[in-house]
Amino acid sequence: MDRSLSHASPQHPFGVNLLGRDIYSQVIWGSQVSLIVGVMSAFVAIVIGTGVGLISGYVGGWLDEVIMRFNDVVLSIPFLVLMIVVAARIGNLDLWGIIFVIGFTGWSVTARVVRGQVLSLKERMFVERGKMIGSSNWHIVIRHILPNAFPVVFANGILTIAISILSESVLAFLNLSVRNNVSWGRVIASGTMRSPTGCRSG
Repeated sequence: MDRSLSHASPQHPFGVNLLGRDIYSQVIWGSQVSLIVGVMSAFVAIVIGTGVGLISGYVGGWLDEVIMRFNDVVLSIPFLVLMIVVAARIGNLDLWGIIFVIGFTGWSVTARVVRGQVLSLKERMFVERGKMIGSSNWHIVIRHILPNAFPVVFANGILTIAISILSESVLAFLNLSVRNNVSWGRVIASGTMRSPTGCRSG
């Protein structure tokens, strides 16, 4: 019996694909790659976005204007489109390559959110007192502003992880992710393949 088009069964809860491979096992195994890429690329985006937001919000002036205008340009480009173009341009990405592509194209929202929080925090009394006693800007940012902005960074980071997992799935679906590696996107892509007779896989 040809198992390549069999539907869900007790042995194969999600059925099997055209190659006769259990889809349920691929979903479980693919979660490893998707979660690793999602968490690590979100971490990269959060680090870059937080750093940019802290510098832009605290320094202010012309530097803030330049950074935010550049950030506006990045935000005006749909995130998935930008990520797909960058990944396709580079080509032959390994796992770390995918992580950095998603991270480096996904920091702009975090930067905007952190900047807004920093603009509010730097007007607080504890920052003014820190300046009065001679604390350096670096000390004020690291010891006072960043800890108070961390709840916003953390909340935004949770959302960034979800977006990063979706981003990896999109790249894998388009065959722009790590080749010969099972992830949720590749499982979805295999479900759209057709058999030689024109039937979809079960």
